[in-house]
Amino acid sequence: MADSNFKETRFPRKLTDIHEPGFMDRLYQLGAMRAADTVFSLKQIQKMFGLLADGVLSTSVIDAVNVPLKTRQEQLRQAINCYRWIQCAQQSAPSVIVNIPSNSLSVYFKDSCLLSSRVIVGKPSTPTPTLCSRIQAIVLYPYWYVPHKIAVRELLPRIKANISYLEDNQLQILSASGRIISPARINWHEMNAANFPYTLRQNIGCDNSMGVIKLDFESPYGVYLHDTPQKGLFLLKQRFFSHGCVRVEKADTLARLLSSEQRIVARLLDAGPAVTQKPITIPLDTRPWIYIFYNIVWPDEQGLVRFFSDSYHHYPLNN
Repeated sequence: MADSNFKETRFPRKLTDIHEPGFMDRLYQLGAMRAADTVFSLKQIQKMFGLLADGVLSTSVIDAVNVPLKTRQEQLRQAINCYRWIQCAQQSAPSVIVNIPSNSLSVYFKDSCLLSSRVIVGKPSTPTPTLCSRIQAIVLYPYWYVPHKIAVRELLPRIKANISYLEDNQLQILSASGRIISPARINWHEMNAANFPYTLRQNIGCDNSMGVIKLDFESPYGVYLHDTPQKGLFLLKQRFFSHGCVRVEKADTLARLLSSEQRIVARLLDAGPAVTQKPITIPLDTRPWIYIFYNIVWPDEQGLVRFFSDSYHHYPLNN
């Protein structure tokens, strides 16, 4: 970029020939290795940007290549600064790092990566917030207290349409004092988003939206790290499906790793919930750090630098 002859070049999205003048130079500027097989260089760039590495010149490739190098440079600078800060913080206590664009979680302590896991984060309409906190406790077999917005916007219409929705989804109704109320005592036809005074609570079990593990930390946003019964979603490349919480594929491994009572956690998880099971809270002595970041650039499990989609549209691409 410092070369006096350097200039930004934009390529049309209908481009189909990778030998278009200037296109291969652009791939090399982005870090592709020079090779006699130009398709090999294209595949490298596809991997770098999290695209299907099939050697086919798609519009997704063109869009990634057309982002100004100045923007890529700034994304790298931000990620490097963040990564350097994390390296310092993790020397004193285990650090759980969630990066939203890469849909990934890692646990670091000292100079070691103890765990890597895929995660599911918030939809663009209900984004996962960035934050820094400390994990206080592991909750095994948690209740899910449905946030009021979700209760009145999503669940209330389904309940009004079919009252059995409550039983089918193991949902209980709580009064303001926390007392369980029978659904038969409520005039559901009069209920709406403006006058719904109750709390919905989902009972514990494998179908619970929290799964069987929740990690508690202080936050003004009401989000958690937790398990999920929807394991199949982890197979997808992009995983933006939650209401803001972070669903962790390896939640059980994470819980066992962070707790000093590993054998107790393992025994309780392996045994499964009892018929009359209540949530079990296990405080953490070490109180690991939890950082949730939003970095377009982030290393993958192999330590290779990757660029990810700006799903929340935090960064304009043409600065």
